[in-house]
Amino acid sequence: MKKILVLTDSIEVNDSSGAKANVALIKNIEKSGYKVVVLHYTRKKIELSGVNCISVEENKWNWYYWAAKTIIVFTRVLNLRLNLFFEKLRGFSFTHDYDVYSIKKALQQIDFDPDLIITLSKAASFRPHKALLYFPSWHDKWLAYIHDPYPFYCYPRPYDWIGPGDRKKQLFMQQVFEKAKYIGFPSRLLAEWMYSYYTSDENKIKIIPHQIDEQLEAKESDLPKDFNSNNINLVHAGALLQHRSPVALLKAFTICLKEHSIPQNTILWFVGGGVNHFENEFDKVKKVYLQNIKTLNQVDFKAAFAMQSFSDINIILESKSHISPFLPGKLPHLIKAKKPIIHIGPKNSEVYSLMQHELFYNHTSNNVSNVSTALINSIKKNKEIDTVSLFKKDIYNYFGHEKLNEVLKSCFLEIEISSNNV
Repeated sequence: MKKILVLTDSIEVNDSSGAKANVALIKNIEKSGYKVVVLHYTRKKIELSGVNCISVEENKWNWYYWAAKTIIVFTRVLNLRLNLFFEKLRGFSFTHDYDVYSIKKALQQIDFDPDLIITLSKAASFRPHKALLYFPSWHDKWLAYIHDPYPFYCYPRPYDWIGPGDRKKQLFMQQVFEKAKYIGFPSRLLAEWMYSYYTSDENKIKIIPHQIDEQLEAKESDLPKDFNSNNINLVHAGALLQHRSPVALLKAFTICLKEHSIPQNTILWFVGGGVNHFENEFDKVKKVYLQNIKTLNQVDFKAAFAMQSFSDINIILESKSHISPFLPGKLPHLIKAKKPIIHIGPKNSEVYSLMQHELFYNHTSNNVSNVSTALINSIKKNKEIDTVSLFKKDIYNYFGHEKLNEVLKSCFLEIEISSNNV
């Protein structure tokens, strides 16, 4: 049995979309028949069936830790943001570096000889990747997984911005591209995008999409108390960012209610943070359609998945841009939920590339007229949809453990060939 070591920031599913994706991936690696050890920095005990999960302890016996705490004290006393000064100077905060040090120490102590090491990221944290740079003997069996562009100026517009120490962050990531045996991405479009910023052998690329977690079960008991499945529920689950604007969707929905006689028990749900970025727009709509617009700031993962599963239509909202190379972590959940999906975003996107031929799938640009047409058509067709056969088998397979296993087997074969040629 091949052995795989997974190194990650978090396996707490309520932590972030990245952590949810990490857990689904780990579960499907185990389901593929491998012995899996997970070293995670969640800093609490978490168990996954069939997987040995080891929580990394915070190591305070290093100068990074004391430097970070000293800066916190000076920041409070002097009211100066010294952490930004040092991040610009060094590329990373001292807090970041003592986290990396803690992971590094845990790696030195682990009693496990893996055949493959996979480092996973979360949001803008690539601490596991930086920790593994200290272990050259493992680089020839290292798969570094990149779930989003890094650093921030590598994002496509309008998400891009120059952060403190970005040049040094890019130098760090270039090291990862050079040292790792493989560079994993959730989408082909993201791989192409990142290789426009970093130089590396393109034969290193491994596409591992976010995974469908077959163990997920939607229960009505997990639904928020205000969610009535007898209504027509349209659900957008995920944080709204300043550049992921719901304004076109809100305007289109009000047009549907006012001009196109959609049922008055049609509810548009926004689940997750970020509504405050568009407070004025939401207030205007809610003054007239208070019963038809619902917002929930935070719900746990079980509740969010239950809403997606008992909805009538799910919505993927992306920014108005010329390209969206991201694979949303929630897409596998929506496919498993077996409900129609409206995608509001650019055609040049991973979502559109994968889903454009799916039955009852609506693509729209971020345009009020187009969005309202998609909403009307979807609501009218809703009762005709056979959800059992909604998505084709190859879509399920693409996000499933068998396709993942093909990628892992190719890694093991190439590593074996390389070691025999040494």
